[in-house]
Amino acid sequence: MQVVDQEMFRGYFTSTSREETRDILISIGALTLAFFVYNFVQDRAPMNGYNALVYLLEAFVGMVTAFLLHELSHRYVARNYGGIAYFRMWPFGIVLALVTSLIGFIFAAPGAVNISGVYGREQIGKTALAGPMTNLVLGTAALGVFFLSAPGSLIGAVSYFVATINLWFSLFNMIPFPPLDGSKVISWNIGYYAIFVAASLVMNVYIFIG
Repeated sequence: MQVVDQEMFRGYFTSTSREETRDILISIGALTLAFFVYNFVQDRAPMNGYNALVYLLEAFVGMVTAFLLHELSHRYVARNYGGIAYFRMWPFGIVLALVTSLIGFIFAAPGAVNISGVYGREQIGKTALAGPMTNLVLGTAALGVFFLSAPGSLIGAVSYFVATINLWFSLFNMIPFPPLDGSKVISWNIGYYAIFVAASLVMNVYIFIG
């Protein structure tokens, strides 16, 4: 999420919804491909139909939940406050995601929701918190699905990846340095920031060590 000056970028934010839909589809497609490649590189799995299906579903569902719903949560809250909010892709970020997927590390920043007309630390902080909060809820829910699924099942594999990527997004985005969401949340309310980070950290430790 980025907060920008309303007058300077008025034309940028009044773009048509068709352009926003295009940007979202391109970003999701690029991230899905990047994580699909990343999974093969990391796991060194044989290229066959089943593995391709697993990695494709992991990447697609993971990016729709962890990235798209994160960004749309920012947009939803900002618009509820009367702000102007649209997703815009960052072409260079898309290229970086695709290139870095080949070396086992993904720079996943294909774009962001750009916001104007949201003022005050509370409104900005709540708008920023909406994205990581969505990730934490979705990650926890996906972890529950994983525990309920049959060992070695397709649902189990996909839900575990979705849980992992969402929980990681929830923690990473709360790093308290601009332009990450954490910088805006901690500026608004350090208590809420600490509670959220503690909860996210516990879940991340659990899924990576448990």
